[in-house]
Amino acid sequence: MKHLILTTLLLITVLSSSLNAQQISSANYNKEFIHEDFNQEGEHFKIVTTTDNYFILDKGDYLLSRNNNESEYAIIANNSSVSNFILKTAVRLGPSNNKKASIGIVLKAQQDGKGAIIFEINKKGEYRIKQLLGSNYKTLSGSSKHKGWVKNKTINGVDEHNFIEIRTENNIYDVYINSDYLTTFFIPDYTNGSCGLIISPETKARVAYYHINIKGESTIPTTSYADENTNNTNTTIEELNRKITTLEANNAKLNSLNTEARENQEGELKSLREKDTDQAALTIEQEKEIASLNRSITDLKNSNLKVEGLEKTITENTTLINNLTSEKSALSTEVTKLTETTTSLNAKNADLAAVTIEQEKEINTLRNSTENSDITITKLNTENKEYLSKINSLNTKNADLAAVTIEQEKEINTLRNSTENSDITITKLNTENKEYLSKINSLNTKNADLAAVTIEQEKEIISLKSSITDLKSKNTSASSTNKQQTKNIDALKQQVTLEKSVSTSLTNDLKKVNKSSNSKIKKLTTEVNTLKNQLNTTTNINASLTSDLSAEKIAHSKTKNGLSKSVTKKITETKALEAQLNTISQQLQLANKKGVLAKECAKNAATLNAELKNAKQETSTLQNIKNKQDDIVNNLNSQLSLLKAKQLELNTEVQALSKKKSKLETTNIELKELFILKDFEVNGVKPSELTKQTNTYPTPKELEGNSTIYAVQFGVFMQVQAYSTLKVLDEVWYETTEHDTYVYLSGKFKNPQEATAHKNKVAALGYPNAFVVTLRK
Repeated sequence: MKHLILTTLLLITVLSSSLNAQQISSANYNKEFIHEDFNQEGEHFKIVTTTDNYFILDKGDYLLSRNNNESEYAIIANNSSVSNFILKTAVRLGPSNNKKASIGIVLKAQQDGKGAIIFEINKKGEYRIKQLLGSNYKTLSGSSKHKGWVKNKTINGVDEHNFIEIRTENNIYDVYINSDYLTTFFIPDYTNGSCGLIISPETKARVAYYHINIKGESTIPTTSYADENTNNTNTTIEELNRKITTLEANNAKLNSLNTEARENQEGELKSLREKDTDQAALTIEQEKEIASLNRSITDLKNSNLKVEGLEKTITENTTLINNLTSEKSALSTEVTKLTETTTSLNAKNADLAAVTIEQEKEINTLRNSTENSDITITKLNTENKEYLSKINSLNTKNADLAAVTIEQEKEINTLRNSTENSDITITKLNTENKEYLSKINSLNTKNADLAAVTIEQEKEIISLKSSITDLKSKNTSASSTNKQQTKNIDALKQQVTLEKSVSTSLTNDLKKVNKSSNSKIKKLTTEVNTLKNQLNTTTNINASLTSDLSAEKIAHSKTKNGLSKSVTKKITETKALEAQLNTISQQLQLANKKGVLAKECAKNAATLNAELKNAKQETSTLQNIKNKQDDIVNNLNSQLSLLKAKQLELNTEVQALSKKKSKLETTNIELKELFILKDFEVNGVKPSELTKQTNTYPTPKELEGNSTIYAVQFGVFMQVQAYSTLKVLDEVWYETTEHDTYVYLSGKFKNPQEATAHKNKVAALGYPNAFVVTLRK
């Protein structure tokens, strides 16, 4: 025994000395087995984009984002099974909500998934070594108090690179971090296995590279990162340091942005909390608004009726507009008539001009005749005087006509100004009228007959003015009514949208209130549904039985009708045969005197007798069939009576089930009311005070009794709770209500201060909605 103890002690000392001596050298491990720099997608590490995991290549890093907050996740590299190797990697933990976030390296993972060695680091500058045995972990570092985590100064924190190198040979593992030796451990359970990464829940991390070298000569020149035994610090480390400095600067910027974002989020959270308090205060006002909304809904219905009236007025306005357009077309036709009259007047003026020329010729002939005779001169003088008086009268008339035409021009100008906005056609006609007026002014000097025509034109112009003014007034009234109607319609639409938004917000609030009682309501609804299914099955059976009965009745009635028809046919045939027999017998009696005829009649009588026998046999068989059918009918009637009795039983069962259903529905309604009241109690709202707008909690009402006690109510349950679930609380007792619910209370105190202190304890033990009640005993 002493010899064995000595040998074991020697082995332990040898192992410890070998472990502490760090004998694993990197000189022979020059052959690259895995060389992942994550500049492009490789064959070893997979790209994953799911809701739980988001593993991608980003800026020369392997970005790991574990979104699941319940379990860690291991990433095993493809084709990475090795036994003796050197693993080099650079990892960086990012900021996350998980205070215990960690990133680790998986070593020698077994194919069955029931064995592996894991080395991991966390945000706090700690490392841990653990071994997977089956489905459980065994910690190999540190103490159980700290769950295997060991603090070390060489390990960097959040957003800082940690250069990790693990050397393994003959199941001995040397660990280096940031070019400093960390620890050595020995695990003889696994000779070889796969390597990879492991990330904790709700964690973000980046991996700069992942290299594994095995024994052999290098085929490709490799770059080493932070090797203690290598003296040449090559350019790749300098590049990494540059990257680190740039990344640290970027991280500082990101941290400042994160702090700003957090401050903004905290401000938004404060505003949201204030809004929540305001909404809690507004719930009372919303219930008032519900009543007002119901009133407004009735008003809307009335306004809808008004809208229908407005639609009728709109249709009337459209008819008015159509009438106005028709009147406009009539006016345009009148204008065309006026143009025609002006053309006719122009023709008359031309005729008058020709007449005046002839008169001048006659005057010249008269002057020549005055030289020959004085008598004719005197006559001509008198005639000239008369002509002069006529000319003067004509001149006066022409002056009057000129004044009238000036007034007409003024009126025409006013008509032009008024009709420019109404119609394009009238403007065209006005331009034509200007031309005609200029012609009329020239013609007025020549013609006295135009006075009557101009008077008629004045009348027509006055009528046109009146019609244009009427059209304008009608257009303005129609446009004003249309504008008012559109304004009313827009106001009604806005009212409808506001009421819809308020109703949606109220329905959302009601949905939130009903969520608390949905579970128990679901149970009751499932029971009601089962009862409904039973009812449906019974009704389906009843319907199938009644359908079968009706089908059998129809078939029986058809067969019965067919048999009765056939029986009646045979009876008629037998009656016809009997009538033929009677006639033949009479013929026989008459034909006894005649021998040949008698023989033929006898033959006919024999054949008729045979046919009569056959008919009687057929009638007897049909009668038997009828009797059988009657027996079937009787059996069916008996079955029908049995089915009716069964139907009555089923109806009674259905009535009982419906009563049970109504009871369950009433209990369901009562439970809903009870849960709503419970939610009001939890939130410190009393139904009697829902009309008030203040949030001050009322003082508890004094109930009649001898002594007042204060207790802490922490729950209302549908059944008695087990003692094991409530053993953390002191002095637990309950009271039953008329709805068969159990109100659970804790403690009995004489003053409210003690009760509130106990309430805070109960809330700390997992009942945050507990509150103090006042009771009389």
